[in-house]
Amino acid sequence: MGEEYFTVKQFANMIGTTVRTLQYYDRKGVLKPADYTEHGHRLYTHADIFKAQKIVTLKYLGFSLKEIIEHLSENAGKNMGETLEQQKKLLQEKREHLDHVIRTISRVEKITETNEIDSDLLLTLIHATQTERHTEAWLAKHLSPSTVEQIFMRHLSEEERLVIERETMIYIQQLQQFHQQRYLPYQAEVQTTLEQLMEFIVNMFGEELLEQIDELELEGEALFHFSFMSLELEKFIGEAIDIYMEKAKKSWSDVYNEVIT
Repeated sequence: MGEEYFTVKQFANMIGTTVRTLQYYDRKGVLKPADYTEHGHRLYTHADIFKAQKIVTLKYLGFSLKEIIEHLSENAGKNMGETLEQQKKLLQEKREHLDHVIRTISRVEKITETNEIDSDLLLTLIHATQTERHTEAWLAKHLSPSTVEQIFMRHLSEEERLVIERETMIYIQQLQQFHQQRYLPYQAEVQTTLEQLMEFIVNMFGEELLEQIDELELEGEALFHFSFMSLELEKFIGEAIDIYMEKAKKSWSDVYNEVIT
């Protein structure tokens, strides 16, 4: 009795995939058909079923096509245990990354749920949240542990932090809108909003901490972690701050003393 052959469509149905996928596997050398008809149509046998099962399993485990081809080679089985352990570690890292992404999105949603913001500011907020651990690690090299904890408001509850972050975002968004509407840094509307933001920041952190932050030299990797807005907006707010400080000849100490009196 001759060997039984299956057409590409029959074989695709048997292993739960598509004709297009089998054609792709053929082109890439992952799963070659056992034979071809005289018209060039692919034919598969029972022997191909086991190989297809291995491919489906390796794909399920997250291996790339290149890795699957390597594992299907003659001697691949000898190292499969070690390979699975490495794949498990890689998948755990991916899971941790996905969990972190989900936590980041959830936190940003909570911060912005009471206020609609534009896409640039939203991405800025996601970046700040995403790189928080790296930012904290960098600050830990330059500031005391208690200072770093204060910056990240570890002493506050999650709800208290959200209130502060939401209010900060409102001020930043207002300044961004002024910039988009081509207001100049010295105009009264800009300076009023900036003054409110400065007072809010001073109330939140205090004079000593702000002086320490002001003395930090941001360069190299720190520029990536601390660049929370576009260069144009950063320049606009920076000029507004300079005008605010210069107008009253103020330092952070002066601002702090005004706030508490």
